[in-house]
Order: sequence, then structure tokens, then C-alpha cells
Amino acid sequence: MPESTRPRECRREKAETLFTPTKRICIPMEQVAYEQILGNKVAFREYLDGQIAQHPELFPAAIQGGYQLHDMLPPSKKLADLRLRRIKITPAEGKSAVFSVAPSFVMPYMTGYTDDVEKALFLRRFNVPFWALTYVFGHDDMYWQRLELRVGHNSLVGTTVKHADHLPADVLADEKHTRLNGDKVYVATTVAAECVLGASVATQADAEQLEEAYGHFKTEAQNIRADYQPQTVNTDGCKGTDGLAATLSNHHHHRLLSARLSQNPRLLQTDEGTLPRDLHAGLGHLSCRQP
Repeated sequence: MPESTRPRECRREKAETLFTPTKRICIPMEQVAYEQILGNKVAFREYLDGQIAQHPELFPAAIQGGYQLHDMLPPSKKLADLRLRRIKITPAEGKSAVFSVAPSFVMPYMTGYTDDVEKALFLRRFNVPFWALTYVFGHDDMYWQRLELRVGHNSLVGTTVKHADHLPADVLADEKHTRLNGDKVYVATTVAAECVLGASVATQADAEQLEEAYGHFKTEAQNIRADYQPQTVNTDGCKGTDGLAATLSNHHHHRLLSARLSQNPRLLQTDEGTLPRDLHAGLGHLSCRQP
């Protein structure tokens, strides 16, 4: 294959808007059941009402005030014979909005059926290259790359926690050093309960950029519960993350600081006194005074 003569352009600036609010509602449903109720307005509405009651997090909050069946879209050009219904939601205040209701057995943008692509996407977990997926499963390399990238369009917190009562009280935040277009960058990760809840790239390891990157977790969590703030934040105590706890929680009670205590006794000295020597290496617990 001849090499491309077009110069490669790499943009390292982050977009102000990370995603556009979707007008697509995805509901869990098998293909056979979907085809049975699609043409029946009464049956479709009954199923949708049940999903709203059982999984309200899948729908816009305004749907609690009611909705109406809007229309049915023509058959998809990408997936033959597949049609979607649309609903219209009119909030108490503001303009009405129309949403497409898509079944869970279809990938976003009608790019395929989930059963047809899930094995190929599973292999990406083991770094199987896109050209190998093309060889085994068909399509082309860009098809598989786009499918993988679209996974990142969803809210990490919203697709894992879902219910406000399950938001974590204690979180850990740290940066993964990696490279983007040959330059060193820092992936600000937030984890809790053995689950990654936030991951955003910062091009510099300074307080401003790290607070902005970690702030994405806070935004997604507060989309679930507006007043959410973790009770404790565990960081490595480096200068760049010194103000991180304030970013994630404005009035948290404690801050956890990882301290490398085993090799340097001076690290036992802090602004609040001396850490107990019986602490396990790598972990210290400091209270966070309030102003």
C-alpha cells in the first residue's frame, strides 16, 4: 500500500464541550419482543411505561411529567427493516423535545447488531489490532476503531452507578502517565469500590489542568445527584493534586494522603504533626481542617 503524502495533523487542545447531549433513549429488549410490539402503540407504550418505572435513569428527568408517541422513523439504510419509534416530552417549563427510542440489541448510529460485534470488541481488551478484527469479522479497520471510540461517549459514572444511593462516599484519585501523539500526558483517574469512575486527559501535571480533568467525574456524579460530594478523597499528596480534594468535595471531612513512609523518615512529619509509625507504608490519614 503506498504511503499517504498528506501531512498528519494532531490537535492536543481539548474541546470545551466533551459530548453533545443525546436524543437517543436505549431500552433493554430482545429483537423478537421488539418486533412484536413496534407496530402496536398500546403495547409499545405499556412496555415503555414499565421501563420508566423500573429504570428511570435511562430517561430524561422531564419524562416523569408525561410523554406522547410522536412518530415512527423510516427503515434504516444501514440495518435493513429496522425502524425506531420517537417520543415527545414536554416539560413543565421550556421547549418540548423529541427522542428516538432504540432497543439495546442495536449499536449507536445503527452501526450493527450487538450480537454481531460484541466478540470483536471483547478481543480489543487484549489489544488485538483492528486489522486482525477486519480479517476475522469483516468490515474494515476504521469500522472497528469507530465502534471502540463510541464506547467513550457515555458517562462513566452514569453507566456504572446509575442510582444516587450507590454513589461512593470514598474515592481515590491518581494520574496515569502516558503519551498522546508522542508527548507526555496524564490520565486523571478516579476510582471507588474496585471500579473506574473517571478518566480524563490532562496535558500538564499542574493544579489547574488536573482539577479540570478530575472535575469531569464530579460533573457526571452530580448529574445523578446534584448535591453529591465524597466524604474522603485519597491522593498521592503531590503538589499538582494538593487542591484536588477541594475540587471533588467542597466541604469534605477528611483527606487521605498516600505517603512513602518506609524509606524517608522526614515524610512522617506533616503540618498537623507526626504520623504514627505503625501505619502501613504508603498510607496515611490526615484530617482536613475547615477554614
